[in-house]
Amino acid sequence: MSETTYGEKHLVDENQTRIYAGLVFFMMLTYLLTENSIVLYLLLGDMFIDTYISTGHSPLSMTSKLIIKVSVLEEKLVAIESKKFASYLGVNLLLGIVILNLLGYEVYSLSLLLIFAFWKLIEATQNICFICCFFNLLKRKNIILESL
Repeated sequence: MSETTYGEKHLVDENQTRIYAGLVFFMMLTYLLTENSIVLYLLLGDMFIDTYISTGHSPLSMTSKLIIKVSVLEEKLVAIESKKFASYLGVNLLLGIVILNLLGYEVYSLSLLLIFAFWKLIEATQNICFICCFFNLLKRKNIILESL
């Protein structure tokens, strides 16, 4: 997610986040079909780079930017705070999946992975981000998340 500043607000292109979600879904599908744990590690590394180190410099984020340039999509800017919250939770959920996989709890790992893949599929195809909706609900109830 490459960040754009407009006035005081930090914005992100919604098309890029949808394409990124689709690429994450396809990587999860690759793991489900091949059962190769390296795909999970690569995905965790990519999401960790995109969330914690440098927004927009992970391989999947660069790929989504390239797809937007090639397809000449119109920019749809949205507030970044809910997307950032969703990416923090996504990295932590994926870290939990990897740890469960390493400990040998494949059933629990696959269950969480299927839920996460379903969320990413819905985000990529229907433009519904469940965690973003949850964040907006918290914001409406005046619950402030300061640990992020």
